[in-house]
Amino acid sequence: MPQILPDPHDPVPFFLSEFPDTALRAICRSLLSAYKEAEDECKGFPEEPAHDLRPIYRRASAERNVQRLNGLYPGVSAEYSLNYAKNCYHVIIRSKRAFLTISCVDNPQHLVRTAVFRNIYSAQQDMFPS
Repeated sequence: MPQILPDPHDPVPFFLSEFPDTALRAICRSLLSAYKEAEDECKGFPEEPAHDLRPIYRRASAERNVQRLNGLYPGVSAEYSLNYAKNCYHVIIRSKRAFLTISCVDNPQHLVRTAVFRNIYSAQQDMFPS
């Protein structure tokens, strides 16, 4: 009997079918631990430079932590990728038919800022098999 795949236009079941619960939990733990790591690392600085360093350190820790999950979950990979301008890296988490990147927003109601690499990824949605 052929496998019935979730409707790719219904995002929640589609997303959950692409990323196993264990992988999603590990990704979340990796991201949350980056907050503590950044806070701990910045304690040795005066508040002004710590204020500037904290988000940079947090992002680097989050991406390092997630990239370390590469190969631990079948069908899911996490690798560094260079942006369109070739001046900055980000981690892309891939499954068979979807991918994720890590982005920061001020609150859950805000959208991530526009970035060429995200636009390129969203334009590639047709590259995945149905």
